[in-house]
Amino acid sequence: FSDARAGSLRELYQSQKEVDGMRRGEIMGDALDVLARFHLVLVMEWLAYAGTQVEKVLGFHDTSALTKRVRPHIAQYKRNDGQEENKLGAAGIAKASWTPKNYLSAEQYKIMNEDLALDEVLTDVGRRFFLERLSCGL
Repeated sequence: FSDARAGSLRELYQSQKEVDGMRRGEIMGDALDVLARFHLVLVMEWLAYAGTQVEKVLGFHDTSALTKRVRPHIAQYKRNDGQEENKLGAAGIAKASWTPKNYLSAEQYKIMNEDLALDEVLTDVGRRFFLERLSCGL
């Protein structure tokens, strides 16, 4: 939804017209239908809990890579923070998290917040799918 190339979508999502609201609902419904078709939906912050699902759906037996922190440019910027391996996935890497309000201007934060609102809804749905499948043993 936040694709900058889709200028007509931006206009659609900023419109207050009832017909545009109905179209937004249809697009969101289509996106949810597509997400529901996936046999495996992973959440980066919860990869440490995804081992069972990865084993069942993909057939992998060694899921240790799910909790290994990947740093492709380690030689360029070496960090010695003791977080090379953690048991909580991305959620356990405190230094990887930051608050957008602390880094963006108020205007840019407002624009991004509005443009990414539907992405956040889809992310929440993906998280719910992950948790439901985890708790139901799927």
